[in-house]
Amino acid sequence: MTEAAITRSLWLFNLFRLLATSYLYVPIFMLFQASRGLSFRESLVLGGIFSAVVIVVEVPTGVFADRLGRRRSMVLGALAMVAACLIAARAHAFAEFAVAEALAALSIALCSGADTAYLYDLLCAHDRAHEYGRRESAASAYHLLGSALAYAGGGLLAQIDLALPYLVTAGVAAVAAGVAFLLHEERPALQERSPT
Repeated sequence: MTEAAITRSLWLFNLFRLLATSYLYVPIFMLFQASRGLSFRESLVLGGIFSAVVIVVEVPTGVFADRLGRRRSMVLGALAMVAACLIAARAHAFAEFAVAEALAALSIALCSGADTAYLYDLLCAHDRAHEYGRRESAASAYHLLGSALAYAGGGLLAQIDLALPYLVTAGVAAVAAGVAFLLHEERPALQERSPT
């Protein structure tokens, strides 16, 4: 990979981190769920479902990223968020919201870890592992910037329609999936392990 290609991959990676966790619905999701008839207790149960799904799928999604590719995991994670937001935006029943929460949790598990592993693999493949700390710090700054902009934007959009933050998040996540798809991945060869 040329220096220009590495620079492009690093730029795309930062863009992915900016977009992938830009959840515009976070500041208003309780209001939205209440507007669709859910009780406060049901919203709390949905939070429990979200957390339980993250716990259950964290290891399998990590194995998926290790075996089938970090980039693929990032693409699927972003697409899972698209599905979660589209389902939530039209949901009116607890079961529909539960499906949306489960997909959102799956999205986070697919992206979490796969993105940082992608960055480390990219740098290692070109003898630049010493840059990891600096590059990860910059990517984390993009992530936090994306979250801050999303929360502010979500609040503004909710004044127009409470479903808009979900729909815009779906659009942003679709762009994130496209960005992840454009990333170049050089997966390290799996070392053969001798039995102990």
